[in-house]
Parts: sequence; structure tokens; C-alpha cells
Amino acid sequence: LVKEVTRLVPLQKLTEIFRRLVQEQISIKDLRTILEALSEWAQTEKDTVILTESVRSSMRRYISYKYSQGQSVLSVYVLDQEIEDMIRSAIKQTSAGSYLALDPDSVQLILHAMRSSIVPTPPGGQPPVLLATADVRRFAKKLIESEFPELPVVSYQEIVPEIRMQPLGRIQLT
Repeated sequence: LVKEVTRLVPLQKLTEIFRRLVQEQISIKDLRTILEALSEWAQTEKDTVILTESVRSSMRRYISYKYSQGQSVLSVYVLDQEIEDMIRSAIKQTSAGSYLALDPDSVQLILHAMRSSIVPTPPGGQPPVLLATADVRRFAKKLIESEFPELPVVSYQEIVPEIRMQPLGRIQLT
């Protein structure tokens, strides 16, 4: 498995994928799951960021357990469709990858919506996550991380079906 993955994914890319996972506090201890995902996806996909997202999706059992704290319920804030569409339409593709080209006013509108909706977690309560679609997840994380560094952003594909999502609110423009 290791040989197959190192044949498909250069060491520099592999290091970048691990760095991205660790940066979002995703454990890289389960090497088997990570390498199996890479052996599956790296045959058709070369983009490091997309490979990382594919690995995250393959680690849905771990991600679900981590954020639900082993419970069958996950506390979530849901990103409204309008905000997701706003982010999606601002994603620009280049030969070096994709980036978010959202104007400062839109950024402030989204952050204001976040500030208005998110309430502090009660002591001993389950810390919430922000739920977004897979294609905007990483851009939403980048957008909010300066103001909400502790709020994980997960996609629907990263949550196992056995977990019941408990909506705490919808992040929407007013």
C-alpha cells in the first residue's frame, strides 16, 4: 500500500496532504485509511487540495466520532444556501489551484451573519461544527478562521449516516 501510494503521490504532495489534515486538527494516526483513500483517488486526481478533501471524506467515521464526542448526536450550525452560493460563485480556478475571490463587503456580511447566529457553548456542552457542502467547505473554513478559529467546518460527506445532526441555527444573511 505504501509503495503504491508513493508511486502515485510524490512525497512533497503527501507531506502537504498530511500538513493540511493536521492544520485542521484531523489526526493522521490512521495511516491505513489515509493511504487507502489516496491509492483510490490519486489515480485520477492530482490536485493536493482535492486529494485532502477526499481523504477527509474517507475519514468520516473518525471525524464524526471526534466532533460528536462519541455520542450519536452532532451539534451543527448550517451554512445557508445563499451564503454557499455566494462562496461558490467567488471560487476562481488557476493552474496553481483554486482560491476564494470574495469582495470585502461580502466577507463582512458573512462574518456578521456568523457573529449574529453563533452563541457560546455552555460549559460541558458539545462544541458545535459548521456544516457546509463539500465543494465550499475548505473555502468557508478559510473565510471564517480568523474570527472563529476553534469552529470546525465539516461537509455532509464527512458525517456517518448513524449520526443525528442537531441544528443549533442557520447561518444566513439578514
